[in-house]
Amino acid sequence: MAAVYRAKLELVKQKYKNQAILSIGRLVILLPTIFITYVELVYLVEGNIQNKHTTFKDVYTKQKEEFLLLNDGEIIRLDHIVSVDGIE
Repeated sequence: MAAVYRAKLELVKQKYKNQAILSIGRLVILLPTIFITYVELVYLVEGNIQNKHTTFKDVYTKQKEEFLLLNDGEIIRLDHIVSVDGIE
């Protein structure tokens, strides 16, 4: 199943090669070049659920871990995200 998902993700990346893509589990989000859309982000901080109405600034990888940088400067590991705008 994971191999099928990775293959589909690669097809999406090829089709939208000039667009930033955020992949969380089976959810694939095409990100605009300029992040101006506010979203409701639910994520874990030390095991506690946090809610934030925010915008994304960047998505990056560091030492094989993926991170989301919010416009307020907060950094969240992608595997700590529970949902984005109600999508799990």
